[in-house]
Amino acid sequence: MAAKPQGPVAPKVDASGEFPSGETYTDFAGFRDYLAENREELFARGLIEKLLMYATGREMTPGDFYEIEDILEKVKADHGGLQTMVVEVMTSEIFRSR
Repeated sequence: MAAKPQGPVAPKVDASGEFPSGETYTDFAGFRDYLAENREELFARGLIEKLLMYATGREMTPGDFYEIEDILEKVKADHGGLQTMVVEVMTSEIFRSR
């Protein structure tokens, strides 16, 4: 059996970087771990906003951000569970008044 022909070898991707805080990462796993450890609240806020945008079919306005913060506080009080997040989004004034 003949050997499989080899094509050109693509250059390796440099997945390293530095955050504005000065902390560095060398690969995607390091990037992901940093975000999970240090940006959990930012991620949760973004997810709440995206869930509301999907559920209501509209962009969030500056007036909606107070309620988004209230939802985030309730989710944090319940230790960040996705179930709590979805329930709070679906029972929010933003969703009910769509």
